[in-house]
Amino acid sequence: PQVCPGSQVQIPVKVKDFKEVGSISLALNFDASKLTYVSSTINSPLWSNFIVNNPSSGVIKAAGFVTGEEQGLTLADDATLFTMTFTTSTTATGTANLQWATTTETDCEYAPYFPQFPYVFCDNEGTDYINGSVSFTPAPNITSVVTGPDNEPVTMTSGNTYNMTICSG
Repeated sequence: PQVCPGSQVQIPVKVKDFKEVGSISLALNFDASKLTYVSSTINSPLWSNFIVNNPSSGVIKAAGFVTGEEQGLTLADDATLFTMTFTTSTTATGTANLQWATTTETDCEYAPYFPQFPYVFCDNEGTDYINGSVSFTPAPNITSVVTGPDNEPVTMTSGNTYNMTICSG
């Protein structure tokens, strides 16, 4: 998505071919100089122990697995697994990359519910894990002239703060 610096942005994590999954463990790297992780909203059908956290600057980890009587989870294509909320830096420019970690097996694994199927570790990272980005749109330069109480013009420009008292009369 494109956002203004200093705003919040929500990034959904969507799935495809998510059928009878019994466990997942994911790690996402992001540019901490431009984005600050705030929170995540977890899709309600996920397992009761599914968590998303921010263990260190620039890293988000998500994990969960079937427990007790829970079953393997199937979600429709393009269903949202969870949505991350970030605050963007007021000085951010260009792009902040969001990149799935696919080098360490515990950062990109998922397994079917049925134990006879093996775990899938970082396979097909080009198609299974699709990276994203946040692009920053610079604020436009706006200049406005306001007539002051003594009928003198006051030039106001973007990026500054002005205090005004408006009286009707």
